[in-house]
Amino acid sequence: MLPIESYRAARWLRTTNLVLQAVLFLTLFGGLNYLALHYHWRFDLSQHRRYSLSPETVSYLRELTHPVHIVVTLTPDSENADAVQAYHDVQNLLREYVYVTATNYDAKADRDGRIQVDYLDVYQNRREAEALKIDQSDVIQFLGPLDSRRTVMLNELYEYEQKRRTSFKGEQTITAAILDVSYPQRKKICFLTGHGEMSTDNVSPVRGLSGLREELRLRNFDIETLDLSITRRVPDEVNLIIICLPTGPTGRFQPFEEELLRQYLNSRAGRIILTIDPARNAA
Repeated sequence: MLPIESYRAARWLRTTNLVLQAVLFLTLFGGLNYLALHYHWRFDLSQHRRYSLSPETVSYLRELTHPVHIVVTLTPDSENADAVQAYHDVQNLLREYVYVTATNYDAKADRDGRIQVDYLDVYQNRREAEALKIDQSDVIQFLGPLDSRRTVMLNELYEYEQKRRTSFKGEQTITAAILDVSYPQRKKICFLTGHGEMSTDNVSPVRGLSGLREELRLRNFDIETLDLSITRRVPDEVNLIIICLPTGPTGRFQPFEEELLRQYLNSRAGRIILTIDPARNAA
């Protein structure tokens, strides 16, 4: 074989090798991008998973059918050290809210439950602040459908003990605000009273339901008490009645009260939750 022919063959082999390497590289790059687009994972590496959303919050967010606009007037260059810390805490947390609701848009179903977050300096952007009717700094404004709005103050984002911050409760507060502006018509839950039931105003760990009341309010429920001996009827807007009977003797239900509760269940397809002492005779 002539030298020129061996050189030509080697050149073709090198060219073919380079082309194959380029094709393999592009295929690998395209495959990695496809996997990253359709099969991606997010990890919260912060201490105690500080910025991870709970499954309950994620469930609420994925059911949103109307957009929510969140305007944060906290700034990273504030002279208030607490406001600067709150800015960073809120910024990291709100990224998760935007991420979870990114797929809530469906043009065919006319559904847009996405969350939009903007950061606004009310002093440097007066015109925009006035357009949004925001005139206060270091707050978070939640704007929902039908011009519903709610303002969250700085001290609502943290728990305090002896005037010192002890923990960040941003998810709890922000989720409650989103539910508040997204569903202005709250469902009403009534706690029955008049027979020695446990009280929603009592903070006692044994007979009190104040903690349960606050948890339900955070989930956008309207909480009231109901004494049938006074009202003589179950209000039309009641969605659920809770009867929490404590240990020990309680007052008896009058026949007309039993009939009102029976009608509420049968005629109005109502719901009742009854809690009793395991040792109590239900009859």
